Amino acid sequence: GWLPPSFSKRSGGGPGAARRRWIPGAKRLAGPLAGMSLADKIQGGGGVGHRHSVRAGNLDAELDDANLAHKHHICKWITVEAGNEINVVEPSEIATVHGLPESVWVRHLEGEMKGEKDVLSLPWALLSTILFALVLLQHESISPSNSSQQAFKHDITKNANFAFTGNFGAKNYQDVNSYADFWSWLNKGFMPLTNTHEVPVSEGSGLNLGPLSNASSYMYLWHNRKLAPIKLSQQSVKDMECPNQAVSEAYDIKCTGTLTIDMLLRPTDWQIAQSAFDEEIEQTIWLNGWRADTQKMVETLETQRWLGPRTDMIKVSMLTYHADRDMVLLTDVNFLFPRSGHIWKSITQRVMKLTPYADFWDYIFDILFYLQLTWVCFEEVKEMVHHMRSGEGAYKGFVAYMGIWNAVDWFYIFAGYVFLILWILRVKQIEHVRDEILRFDLESFECTTDCGVHFSKVFHDAENAGYFTGSVRVFGAVTPMIIMLRLFKAFSAQPRLALVTDTLKHASSNLAHYLVVFTAIFFTYATMAVAFFGREIENFSTLDRAVPSTFRMLMGDFDFEAMEIIGRQYAFLFFLSFMWLLNMVMMSMLIAIIMDVYVDVKANAAHSETVWSEAWDIARRAYLNRKKARISLLKIRPAFDANNENLLSVSDIRKRVPIISEKQATRLMENAATRFLNENPADIRLEGVKSFIDEIYNTLGSLPEIVSGIPVKGNCSKLAEEVPLDQLLAAATLKLQSNPESGWPGSKTGIGKLIESAQLMAKSLDQSPLCS
Repeated sequence: GWLPPSFSKRSGGGPGAARRRWIPGAKRLAGPLAGMSLADKIQGGGGVGHRHSVRAGNLDAELDDANLAHKHHICKWITVEAGNEINVVEPSEIATVHGLPESVWVRHLEGEMKGEKDVLSLPWALLSTILFALVLLQHESISPSNSSQQAFKHDITKNANFAFTGNFGAKNYQDVNSYADFWSWLNKGFMPLTNTHEVPVSEGSGLNLGPLSNASSYMYLWHNRKLAPIKLSQQSVKDMECPNQAVSEAYDIKCTGTLTIDMLLRPTDWQIAQSAFDEEIEQTIWLNGWRADTQKMVETLETQRWLGPRTDMIKVSMLTYHADRDMVLLTDVNFLFPRSGHIWKSITQRVMKLTPYADFWDYIFDILFYLQLTWVCFEEVKEMVHHMRSGEGAYKGFVAYMGIWNAVDWFYIFAGYVFLILWILRVKQIEHVRDEILRFDLESFECTTDCGVHFSKVFHDAENAGYFTGSVRVFGAVTPMIIMLRLFKAFSAQPRLALVTDTLKHASSNLAHYLVVFTAIFFTYATMAVAFFGREIENFSTLDRAVPSTFRMLMGDFDFEAMEIIGRQYAFLFFLSFMWLLNMVMMSMLIAIIMDVYVDVKANAAHSETVWSEAWDIARRAYLNRKKARISLLKIRPAFDANNENLLSVSDIRKRVPIISEKQATRLMENAATRFLNENPADIRLEGVKSFIDEIYNTLGSLPEIVSGIPVKGNCSKLAEEVPLDQLLAAATLKLQSNPESGWPGSKTGIGKLIESAQLMAKSLDQSPLCS
């Protein structure tokens, strides 16, 4: 019911000729009056120089003749009497009395078929999410892995102590702040804890229960079998050119630095675990048990300064196997020696399940997920080939097919098969670890100085498998996000489920402009935070750390007491301006932008079917199809042309599709009419009125004064030539409807008011000084 009015119909070819623009809220006048210029009514064909005035009575007579051919303001194919143009027409009346244009009928059929397809895609999208979650949880053994990792970390942190006073050790690995502290921790804490050779007894009991058996001495925390001796390895620094070579040479100073990980600031456990470790093989030490010979070896290492200024990083590694859970756990206690002099400490762990396919469910979930993925791929290929064979050419067909949501489907397919490849490679690497473990014999564990011959390979394979497992873990964590996009695709097909995506889509332009402003302000404050707090607070010491810390502060996670280190006044001013501008103003504007669009989107979705009613319709149709009480829409659609505007009645439909019942044809016709009325509302929104009047003002300048009844100076003939009557009438109607108290005569609505307004304008134009 809303058509783009032509604002200017000029006969010449000058600027503004044949200009058309879409104005929300503006309606074209139907019938013979549409498109006629005011000159056609108040000037009797004599051209610009021969004006013949037409009195109101003559105009009334012409308007009375025009009333005979008025059309309904929404259903343009329905002829009504004057004054009834805006009356409500029921869908049943349209179906049984007036009929529908064939194009409207076809759009309804295609919409129903598409809606049915889209609703049926929702369970498949949910199924893909559920299946991937089952695959991930079944193979990763996340909770058992977490249990073992936390047990190891807790035991090493709480029980591998040094700095003893009596039976109490005051320090743990986090208190290692010098080379001497490291040797104390290794001698007094870690090695005695992980290499027990006597049966432990209660404190102060004086009992001696004898030595542990060989099998028991290889166990850690009762249930974890050590697969190799403790490995002590290091990475050395690399020589680098000093930034101030003259001063360095004068004081005989050599500059060094690491090439694998940035240690200036405290790295995360993930960074340490996933960074390359350039092990110096000749410096690697194997500590098999904690007997006199092993203790002597550690003393020798300390004497020979195995740990010194060129040491960059040390790993104390332990490889264990948990039989109940079939898991191998590689635990590294890491000590990093940055050039600042501080020692960073970290415990990193890598867990891998030796038998990824241990039971039936390991296979069934993988098979179901990839069958579903392959089916999606098959459907997408079929749809793409259909578009490419549509007759417009392969390239144009492909461009028409590759919309945003089909691109999401292909992204999902690609990610699913990449994950499969990565998973296969991961399984292969774990198989190498398992083969190395099975190669060991009991004699291998009796080694002293040549342990590397037996165990270097298994540690190497376990570390590589751990690195790769970490990478696969990241990809596996990102894949559900891609699957979530497919859920949004399914949601977008149902207006009530698509509130989120439709809101973001319609607000995208405003959000993009908002984001430019927000980003500029946000990064300004992040830079200020680095300048203010970077030297004292680690999380603000670099821009890449300050950005997430500033965002956390925006979300309410901040430590104001730590900020006060630069001075309470400076910290308060920074915090006050940040919270007022970004938190209160910018975040409120973001909510306002989204909610402003959300209200409109929600209003548009109010007339749409709920997902439950659509599901019920699909089930009802399937039931009736089985009973042969109805025929499928797929069989009805080919009988009609989407480009034909001829009117269809129920009998016409039955003539073209003889097998359709009268009941189904009538129901489909009523549904098509209902859809058309819902898609073409008659409401005039206030912003549409304002936009239309503003556009007229910008185009014609003097029109608002005419509409308001205020005489203006000007050339009446020129105005009458250039302004079509339907535009003037529409403007007058909008003026009247937007301000009922304006004093304009008449109490009718819609076209009735429009005609009365036109009569008043014609009289005022004819009698005002404007045309004199």
